[in-house]
Order: sequence, then C-alpha cells, then structure tokens
Amino acid sequence: MKTKAFWRYFNAFLIAAIIYALLAFMLFSFKKAPEPAGKKSTYTLNLVQRPQKRLQPPPSKKANEKRSTPSRPKKPRTAKKVPKPKKIAKKERNATKRAKIHPKKARPPQPTPPQTAPSLATIFGRSNTAPKKISLQDLPALYKELYQEDFESFTPSQKRFLKRNLSAIGKITQRYLYLRGYPEIAIRTRQQGRNAVEFWLHPNGDISGLRLIRSSGYEALDANSIETILTAYKDYPRPRTKTKIKIFIDYRLLY
Repeated sequence: MKTKAFWRYFNAFLIAAIIYALLAFMLFSFKKAPEPAGKKSTYTLNLVQRPQKRLQPPPSKKANEKRSTPSRPKKPRTAKKVPKPKKIAKKERNATKRAKIHPKKARPPQPTPPQTAPSLATIFGRSNTAPKKISLQDLPALYKELYQEDFESFTPSQKRFLKRNLSAIGKITQRYLYLRGYPEIAIRTRQQGRNAVEFWLHPNGDISGLRLIRSSGYEALDANSIETILTAYKDYPRPRTKTKIKIFIDYRLLY
C-alpha cells in the first residue's frame, strides 16, 4: 500500500514538473528581439499648398485718363445785395407837422349817490311785508270740524304750529295705538269707531288738561285713547307757546 501511494505522488510531481518546464520554455521563446543600439530618427514632411496670387490686369488708359482729369473749380457764391431802405424820414416829419394833437377834455366827476345802510330786516332775511294770516281753511279738512270757533282765538304762532304739525301729531298717536294693540274686549265684541281728545301741549313737551271731547260709544276704546296719549306725547313736536291740541283717534278691525 505504501509503495502505491509513493508512486502516485511521484507521478503527480513528475507531471507538474513537466508542465512548469513547458511554460518556462514558451515564455523565453516569445521574448522580443533586442533593438539595435543606434536610435532611429524619423522625419515628417508637411506639404502645404500656398494660395496663388491673382494677377491683376494692368489699368486701362481710359481709367488713367478719368483719374487724371482735374475737377472743375466751383464758382464762389456772390452775396445778394440787400436793397437799402428808402429814406422816409422827411415824409414822416411832414406828416407829424400836419397832424394836430387835440387834447380830450376831462369829464367832471359825477357825484355818487349816498348808500343807505341796510335794514335789520334785510340782514336777517326778513321782508317788511306782513306775514300771511292763517285761517281755519288752512288746517287739514279732518280737523276743521274740531276747532271751528276756537281757532280764531289763537295767536299767529299757535295757528302756524297747528297748520304744520297737527297731522304729524295724529299720525304719531295712531302709531302708538297700533303698538299698544287693540283692546281684547273690543276684539271679542267687535267694537269699532272714532273718538276725539284734546289737551294742552307745552314748550317743554309736557301735556295738561287731557280729556275726551267725543266718545266712540265704547268705554274700552275711549279709555284706550287716553292711555295712548299718555305714552305718545313724548314724541310730539314742541310749540313755542302753550297750544291746544285736538285730534281724532280711529279704531278699525282688519278681520
């Protein structure tokens, strides 16, 4: 057994040695041959084609003649003669001698009318004409029936206030009437109608002497009118002097 193993290893070693020997031989056989000692010099030639110069033809005689002909000298410009102004001094002197100066006579100053000082009426925008009288016919048709004879006893200031503000006082009262609402008893019993009240309206906005002057025929409606005036008078326009107010109050069911 030992001998077989020995020969096996020996054969393997021998084969390996042969392979290495072949490889070494091949390496040495393929080496390049050494170059000769002298260095070779290489020369390169660059061939460049130069552009040929174009030969220009000799100038013709006509061209030389044109060039040689001298330019014509320009004529100098002569300045235009400005005509001298004619002497007119003598004629002007003669004209001034003939013309005679006539001085205008000064007008005597006219006296200005004396200005009157403006009156106080014009300063404050008031005319001297008497103001138009206000009669019962100037009141709204609805209120003529209430005032009748009392209206003539009022002062012009009271009449003017009634003409301008009586309708507004009636509208303010009706608005408060709707805000308060229709009396419940009057709704259930279907009460409708009109009553009238009177009172004194003062410059500070207060009222006095409030009373019913015409009844609607229903106690609930009459009492409601008095209560409505007591809440609405604060919004009434204020007169300059104490003025008697008479207005109607209407009650109508809408359903």
